[in-house]
Amino acid sequence: MFGTFRWALALMVMLSHLWTSLSIWAGPYAVFGFWALSGYLMALVLERSYGFSAAGVRRFLVNRALRIYPPYLATLALAVPLLASHPLLARSVSTMRLPVDGLAWLQNLVILTTHLDREHAAGPVPPIWSVDIELWFYLAMPILVRRRAILLGWFGASLAWAVWLIASDSDFNARYSNLAAASLPYSAGALCFALRAPLGRLFAARWHLALSLGLFAANAAWPLDAFLWSFYASLGATLYVIVVWARIAPPLHPGRLARLDARLGDLSYPIFLLHASAGPCCTVPSYRSTAGHSRCIAGTSSPSSWHGDACGRVSLAEATFRRQTTGARASLRCTWRRRDRCSGGRYPGRSSFSRFGQALLRWYPGRSG
Repeated sequence: MFGTFRWALALMVMLSHLWTSLSIWAGPYAVFGFWALSGYLMALVLERSYGFSAAGVRRFLVNRALRIYPPYLATLALAVPLLASHPLLARSVSTMRLPVDGLAWLQNLVILTTHLDREHAAGPVPPIWSVDIELWFYLAMPILVRRRAILLGWFGASLAWAVWLIASDSDFNARYSNLAAASLPYSAGALCFALRAPLGRLFAARWHLALSLGLFAANAAWPLDAFLWSFYASLGATLYVIVVWARIAPPLHPGRLARLDARLGDLSYPIFLLHASAGPCCTVPSYRSTAGHSRCIAGTSSPSSWHGDACGRVSLAEATFRRQTTGARASLRCTWRRRDRCSGGRYPGRSSFSRFGQALLRWYPGRSG
């Protein structure tokens, strides 16, 4: 079910950016939800798939990089020509822009540090600042979740910082778009994994399934205090969903539903990256002038039309990327097999390269974990 939940969170981000007047708060709710789920899943894969040895952590970090950067660079390849050819159109639909100088270009290419100065580092893929924060936590997670005591201390410090920000009446950005603020959902998600056994027993009844989703949806649709108490209530509802589905999902997941869930999960990151570009792309064919542009946007300004057009283009881009990477993996595998047959299992003079290539295939996107 986590794949479906990630897809729903990505749609909330798209809704917040492309239909702001309807639900501007949906984006922050979804981003905190992504971070909480990421904290849970990263703690899970570190414990069950990679371990905390130097080799395991190295494989974990390389795998994360291979999942993050290729789709992002493909999105840049789409967004930069769009901005260059239709700058006014792109700016009117979203906050897309070309980087202002060489430093901003570098920040957008490597992603790291874009959250520190979002105004200067703003680029062709507006939501990438949140991925920047995620990358920093990828680096820190092998240390922070290694021991239960360290994890509890991390969560306690994060909770105390959030309480202090609320008590001091800090602005929303201080409670949302920086590493210290993101520490709360990440640590809470990781703690849910560490305490999965007692929490699973506490929420074992299946009626928690409907209640958890209902609370999350109700808070997102009708927040009482959108950027304060309902914001943190959304995080609590997300953790509730994670704990309940981690316990209840396996017996309710027959093969067909599991495949659908995985497919929707695969679409979540492309939707998150591409929606800012897909929105303007939906209007480009009929764009002729400022007046024509206004009529075009008015003609597509409904949630259903934005969802259909944008998701259609996102799905096409994601499918193309998947075909290309699958073909590349197959080609590399065939090359190494031919070399092994010709050299009796060894490839003279290229053994290091061959070992690197085989390791790369094990880490390439598409591998579980």
